[in-house]
Parts: sequence; structure tokens; C-alpha cells
Amino acid sequence: NNQTLVLRGVSKDTLTFSTDSFAGSTDTEKNTVTVAREVPDFACVCESANRLWGAEGNTIWASALGDPLTFYNYEGLSTDAYAVAVGTDGAFTGCTAYSSNVLFFKEHVLHKVLGSMPSEYRVYDYTVPGVQAGSHKSMVVVNEILYYKGVDGVYAYNGSTPSLISANFGLKRFQKAAAGTDGGHYYISMEDAESGAWGLFVYDTAAGIWLREDETHAVDFARQDTVLHFLDAGDGGVYAMDQSDEWEGRFPWMAEFTPMDDTVYGKRGYSKLWLKCELAPGAWLKAEISEDGAPWHDAGIWSDSTRGTVIAPIFPTRCDTFRLRLSGMGRCVVKNMVREFDVGSER
Repeated sequence: NNQTLVLRGVSKDTLTFSTDSFAGSTDTEKNTVTVAREVPDFACVCESANRLWGAEGNTIWASALGDPLTFYNYEGLSTDAYAVAVGTDGAFTGCTAYSSNVLFFKEHVLHKVLGSMPSEYRVYDYTVPGVQAGSHKSMVVVNEILYYKGVDGVYAYNGSTPSLISANFGLKRFQKAAAGTDGGHYYISMEDAESGAWGLFVYDTAAGIWLREDETHAVDFARQDTVLHFLDAGDGGVYAMDQSDEWEGRFPWMAEFTPMDDTVYGKRGYSKLWLKCELAPGAWLKAEISEDGAPWHDAGIWSDSTRGTVIAPIFPTRCDTFRLRLSGMGRCVVKNMVREFDVGSER
């Protein structure tokens, strides 16, 4: 009868349909009958509220409740499947569950689906930076904030307007991103669009700081309890992001301060520069100094003390300006810095 019907049961030689599905029909079919279960060919897919959601072409689909393979069940019930077409340009680039909503992204559009059942579902469209094509695996929720890779960088979305958090990457452009989280950090592996070089970056969501880890090309990430794992594209191995103090806490680091001077007339005769630092067990700190643009030279090396606090004296020579560079291994917190100097003659 050219109908789309709900199949209620299947046995060896019997198909059971809803009551009155063939009401008023007396026709019989003696030829072969093909029964098929159709599933849309999704460009992206996610799960939310016990339904499978996906996008095909310009249509957003939701499966029947608790049945991820049924997408054409429309009986007016709260458990029905759902489909709606949108009129925005471009292809869908990713979708994800966020809070009680489902988000469907294009590169420059966000479609937000609200509601708890098909009769209540509403789709709202927003022109905002969306997910970059090929970077659908970059969508990760950390502490109720969705992070993802857009065309112009990495964005954070808290339910309002996405904000760019990777402006300090400068003019570099990346693509093909995949990401994961250990609960507090956002790890993202992406390809330099110009050079083709891969890199693994980590964003500390609490401190708002980016760090570049290495050249890892991670295909995908998965979290087990508090440990984040990734699949390496190079050797096909699965590795864990170790957050223990033994490994993560003892990496080499370097920090260079901006040139220091004073709005005082005449040459300064610096006598002492005091650094108060807190070092983790096994950590060490080295200071280098450059006066009036001269080459860098060592000013001292210190390691952790019994109390973990180090008072580091540094002695610059007489100069107008100087630069200070700190480097070391392991966790180091610079608590404060005090400068003592005398003003001499202008010669």
C-alpha cells in the first residue's frame, strides 16, 4: 500500500504490524517481499537522553527512544523518532550533547535543539564560530564548558557566545584536530595548516594557560576514570597521559622577564636582587642575567631546601636596564621579587 509501517514482531514466516495497518485492503502479494530497516547516512552522530542523534544533508534526526536503529517511527508518541530540515548553508561539521541540549555545528552556524520529546523539540539557529570541517573530534566538555576547534582557533562555549581562547597562537592556523580531557586539562592534537607538522597542545582550564607538549599526532582520545589515553598515529600504540609528580611535575621550563629599569635620572648601582621561590622535591632553578643588552651570564643555581623555599640573591652590575631569565627542572613558584639599588652619578 506504499506505506511506511512499524514492524511489531518478526518470526520465521510471520511479520506482525500494528492493528489496522492494512485496514480496507484486500489485496494479496504472491511475489517476493523485501523488508528493510533504513538508517540515514549520517555525517556526524552523538547520543543524548537515550536517543541517537545525527545529521544527513540538511536534516537533523533523532532515533526512537531507546532504539538507536529506528528513525521512521512516527505514531504521535513521546517515544517516536524525530526529523527536521534546516535552511542554513554548508555541511554539518559536528554534533554533541551539551547539558540537556543537542548542538549541531556547521563552520559558521550553531543549531541548538531544545526539548525533551518530539512534540516539544525546537531548533534555534545562531550565527557564531562553529566547528571546523575535519575537527569534529575536538569537541570536549570540561567542567560544563564545551571546547572545540573552529576555523580561526580553539573556542570555549558556555551556553552563550563562543569565545576564542587561542589568540596567543598568533597567525598560525591548524586543522584536523582531535581532543580529550583528564578532567581539568584540554588536550588537543592538530596539524599546522601550512607546514603539515603535528603538535600536541594542552590548555589548563583553571589557569587559562596553553603549553605545547610535543609533536604527537593523536588520532583519538579516551578517558578511563582520571587517566586520559590517546591513540598514536605513528606507531599505532595507545598511551596514557601520566599526571603523576614523577613525570608531569618534573619537566624542563624557562621564563624570561621583560627588561627592568627605573624612571630615575642617572646610572643605578644595583646591589641585590632577591627572589623568593618555592621548589618541589627534586626541582632546581637557574638564573641568568643580561645588563644593558650584554650577553647572558649565569647568576646562580639553587635546588629545593628542606622547607621547599629558596631565597635566591642575584647581583647585577651597574647598568640602566637588565633582563632576567629563569630556567629549571620541576615545579617552581616565584613567590616574590625584591630589588635593592642605589642611584649614582649620571656618568
